[in-house]
Amino acid sequence: MVSSKLTATAVAAGLLAVASADSSSSTCPTILMPSYDLPVVGNGWTAQLIASGLTSPRRLLFDSNGSLLVVEAGKGVTRLTLTDYGGTCLVVANKTTVIANTALNHGLALSESPSILLASSSEAVYGYSYNAASGKVLGTPKTLVEGMSSSSMGESSSDLATRSILLSQKQKLTLVVARGIDSGSDTDELAALSESAGLAQVRVFDLSPLYVTTASSTVIPDNPFEFSADTSSSIAVLGWGVRHAAGLAEHPSTGGIFSTENSVANATYNGVDVHTTNPGDELNYHGVLSNSTGVSTPGGGNYGYPRCFAVADPSTLSTSSSSSASSLAVGDQFSMTQNSTLNDTTCATDYVAPTLTFDSHASPQDLLFSTDGATAYVALHGSDSGSGVETGYAVGSIAFDNATGLPTASSSSTTFFTNILSNNDISKCPRDCFRPVGLAWDASGRLYVSSDTTGEIYVLSRSASSTTSGSGTLVTTTASASTTMPTTTATAAAGNAASSQFQHTTAALGVGIASVVIALLLIV
Repeated sequence: MVSSKLTATAVAAGLLAVASADSSSSTCPTILMPSYDLPVVGNGWTAQLIASGLTSPRRLLFDSNGSLLVVEAGKGVTRLTLTDYGGTCLVVANKTTVIANTALNHGLALSESPSILLASSSEAVYGYSYNAASGKVLGTPKTLVEGMSSSSMGESSSDLATRSILLSQKQKLTLVVARGIDSGSDTDELAALSESAGLAQVRVFDLSPLYVTTASSTVIPDNPFEFSADTSSSIAVLGWGVRHAAGLAEHPSTGGIFSTENSVANATYNGVDVHTTNPGDELNYHGVLSNSTGVSTPGGGNYGYPRCFAVADPSTLSTSSSSSASSLAVGDQFSMTQNSTLNDTTCATDYVAPTLTFDSHASPQDLLFSTDGATAYVALHGSDSGSGVETGYAVGSIAFDNATGLPTASSSSTTFFTNILSNNDISKCPRDCFRPVGLAWDASGRLYVSSDTTGEIYVLSRSASSTTSGSGTLVTTTASASTTMPTTTATAAAGNAASSQFQHTTAALGVGIASVVIALLLIV
C-alpha cells in the first residue's frame, strides 16, 4: 500500500467535484474525530467514527432489538443504543452496563432462542439469561465451560489470555471455544504437544444438555464442562497445535469453521533469527460441525504448534544453511530445527497447513463472513511494540467461493487481503493509531469495528455512489447547528487524504450557515 498527500491542485479539483457529489447525503448532528491521523478508507467504502471513550472495546454483536453489545476488557459488557440518521451517520443515544464483571476480556455470543448471552474470561465461558428489550441480564450467571486458566497468567487481559467463542448457526446450541497458550513458556509449549492437555486448542461443546426449559423460562444449571478434563460425547476437538485462535467464524453456506491464529513473535531457522518476517499468522480451516458435535475431514488435526510454523517469507529462510529451505513456499510449514524426527518434511506430512498465511506479527483477531459467504472480513490487531516490526493495524476483506466455502486465492497467495480501513502511517502504532479487534454486522448490512487501544468504534458502509476527481472522491454532509466541531482543520486533515470517504466536520469560517462536514479522501 502506497500513500501520498493531496496536492493543492488535487484538493481544488476535488472541491469542485463536490457540486456533483451524491445529493442524498443526510444531515448528521454529531460527527466524532479521532485524536490521531484519520484512518485510510478503502475504495468503495465510507467510514465514520461513532463512539469513543470506551475501555478496551473488543468483541461486538447486535441483539435482536438492534442494540450494540460491546465487551470492554477488564470492565464487562456494555450496551449502546444508536440513533440512526442513515448511511454512516449514527449517534450513541444511550450507554448502559449489561454485565459488570472485570474478568471478562474478549469473547461474546448470543443465543436468540433461548435468549442467552455468553461471555468469556481467561478462565471460563459464562451464560446469562438476556432480555433484549430491556437490555438486561436476568438472575445470576451460570458457568458453561471452565478450567481454562493457568497459574502463569490467571485472569490476565492480555491477548494470549483471551478465549474466543462462537455459537454455531448450523447446529443449534453448539459452542466452539478457542483456548490458546497462556504464556510463551517452555512448560506451555510442552503441554501443547498433548491433545489431552487442552492448551492451544479449538474445541466444540454441545450445550443442549445444560439447558432446562420450563413452561415459562429456560434455566441454565450449574454443571459446567471442564475444557480439557471432560471427555464426554458432548465434546469434540476441532484442532490442536493452534497457538492462539483469536477469531472464529462459521461459513454461512457450508458451515465450515475457520480460525485466525496468532503465531510466535520470535522465530529462528537453523540458528538464524528470522522473526521480522516469519512465521506468518494463519487462517485455518477446521471442518464442518456434524449433528453429533463431531467434525468432518479435515477437522480434529494437529496444526503444528509448537513444532511447525507457517512460512510467510521464504526468502528469509533460504539464507540459512538448510538444503530444504530453497523449496519452501508461502503457506508451507517449517521447523525451527532440522533433525531426523522433526524437520520441514515432517511438518509438511504430519501437520495441517494453513488455508492462508498473513504477514508475520499481523495479529488477526475477529473473523466475520458476509451473509452471502462470498467475503470474509478480518481485523488485524497489529504487532506489539516489543516485536521490533510494525505490521497489520487494518481491517480487510478476503474473497471466498460461496459454493466450496473456501478462499478463492491459493494457499501460497500474498495478495488475498484487501484493506478497507487501515492506518496511513503504522510507524505511530500501536499506541497512536486505529487498532481493530471486533467486527459485527447490523441489520442494514453495515460493518462495525472496535479499536481497543483508542477505545473507539467505527462503522463502515458500501458507498452508494461517488464522484471521482483528481486523486479520489470527496463527499459533503451538512451538519445541524448542534454539531460538535473537531479540532482538526481542513488544511491539516487534507494531509491525510483518503482514497474513499471518511466523514468529518470542518469549521465554516466566515459563513453564517450550518457547519459543513467534509468526508476526506484517503489514498491507498
